[in-house]
Amino acid sequence: MPHRTKSHAHPAQKAQIQAQIKIKSKTQAMRSTNSNKQNNDKQNKKGRVVILASLAILAVLILSICALYAPLRVVEYRLKLPSEQASSAPITIALLSDLHSGKMYQKEILAALRARMPDIIAMPGDMIDDKVAMRDAWEFFDSLDSHALKNIPRFYVSGNHEFWSGEIVHIKQRLREAGVIVLDSSAPKQNLAINGVNIEIWGVDDPYVYAYDEEGARKKEATKKHNKQWSERVIDRQWEAGIKSIFENALDFDKNADLADLDSGAKSGDLDSRAPLDSGENLDSAPKSSASPKAPFRILLSHRPEFVEIFRTLPVDLILSGHTHGGQVRLPFVNGLYAPNQGIFPKYAGGQYTLESASLDSSVSDSDILDSRARMQNARQKPQNMRQKTLIVSRGLSFNPVLPRIFNPPEIVFITLESI
Repeated sequence: MPHRTKSHAHPAQKAQIQAQIKIKSKTQAMRSTNSNKQNNDKQNKKGRVVILASLAILAVLILSICALYAPLRVVEYRLKLPSEQASSAPITIALLSDLHSGKMYQKEILAALRARMPDIIAMPGDMIDDKVAMRDAWEFFDSLDSHALKNIPRFYVSGNHEFWSGEIVHIKQRLREAGVIVLDSSAPKQNLAINGVNIEIWGVDDPYVYAYDEEGARKKEATKKHNKQWSERVIDRQWEAGIKSIFENALDFDKNADLADLDSGAKSGDLDSRAPLDSGENLDSAPKSSASPKAPFRILLSHRPEFVEIFRTLPVDLILSGHTHGGQVRLPFVNGLYAPNQGIFPKYAGGQYTLESASLDSSVSDSDILDSRARMQNARQKPQNMRQKTLIVSRGLSFNPVLPRIFNPPEIVFITLESI
């Protein structure tokens, strides 16, 4: 057999092979390390994503709870009475608006009223809804007419939803049966004397009064879809003219009645400091009564607050409104997102507003109402009432899960009137 010889690798080749083996081992080790690192990075990334997602979900839940959580809020405003009015004690007005036949907050509302025992309860509309059963609303009004709250005068004006129900006549009658004083064009004013202050409560129906007939049925021309915008525009104009007429007629009636009393008093000798009106003497030199009548503090209930240009012209001191639901959604630095009849970012969504007065040509100043001589002297002039006015808009009491309030809890408002 032939002899096989062993092959011996050259030392240089052997070293090269060993080096290649080492490099290959290192490469495999690095690949393994990188693979493990990538797997760890993926796992860590997944873990971070899960944590961040969980935190985001938790934040959304907390934010949603905070946004939608809507406990009844008690809001208070303090106003100074005009200098001519001296109140022996503060006068408190409770402002309740836009209950929408809701039951959710009735116990809290009644508890707040019993705790404060206001002098007046004012309800500027939409206390009853057109799509919610009225049963709970009547239960609430009956509660207002019982026990401790029974003797507090309660005033109401209509909102748009009461008209939309088609039962406005029944609603007003039922409210009267529950002891509520309904203010509208047939009886727009009530007089009160509270703590030595003469107060006049005025009220007007919602503008939709002009879209419905006397029996509460919607007028034919206001039912057509293509006439909707036209009818809303027209009824707003009719409302503006109507409220001016209400004030003019009521104040003229009061003025004439007071002048008749003055004339009869002068003839009977009760006002002997005054010369007869037909004496022909100079009115400027005629003696004046030392006691001038106090102007009443006038409060107007109007469901919709956006008619500020009309409010400026009226001889009132305080306007109480609702309708806006606080703009439904309240954002940081924004009072409200949307309100009916005002649109996006409504100016009068809720809160207290100061209105500078403007003149109403046919209005009368308080000093002229009782002074027959001034009336004769200014017969050709149309006096102006230039009082500063305050508008307070309630954000309402309703809760609607279909259209939730966001960062906008419902509220009951208490207004305190104090002497200067």
